[in-house]
Amino acid sequence: DDELRLPLNPERRAFCFGAIHMSSEDQYLNNRRGIGSRVGSSIVVPMTMVAGAAVAVTQDIPKGSWLSSVRFETATAFTGSPTNINARIGNASTGQQVVADVDVKAQGHITATIVAAYDSIGNNDGTLYLALAASGGTSPAGTVNAVIAYHAPTL
Repeated sequence: DDELRLPLNPERRAFCFGAIHMSSEDQYLNNRRGIGSRVGSSIVVPMTMVAGAAVAVTQDIPKGSWLSSVRFETATAFTGSPTNINARIGNASTGQQVVADVDVKAQGHITATIVAAYDSIGNNDGTLYLALAASGGTSPAGTVNAVIAYHAPTL
């Protein structure tokens, strides 16, 4: 929020905010949030399955981000009466290093459990691999949105 209210200052000239004198925007932001603080963000990654075909999507986030939560939003239940539609997130293709298989076939909101090794350790890769796989049913189809919340490092 703070960055949106600051005047543009590409030359990084000195600022005066009321009685606070800062030499740069970075100093002002560190003063407001604290040195080493992180800005929270989230991203929505849609995954659509057609005729039961596996889905694989990659999503980049800033390197060194802390993952704070992952949830799956299925607006309408998957068609084709699948036994399971498993969603997973890893740091490698088809991996489950971040979120192990979660059944997302039904309409609803699921807050996934982030594997302990990833809940407060920076994602040094910067790339997440999301996947959907069907089990059973006849040509299952549907869409689920993965909502990934993270805290990027400050510069």
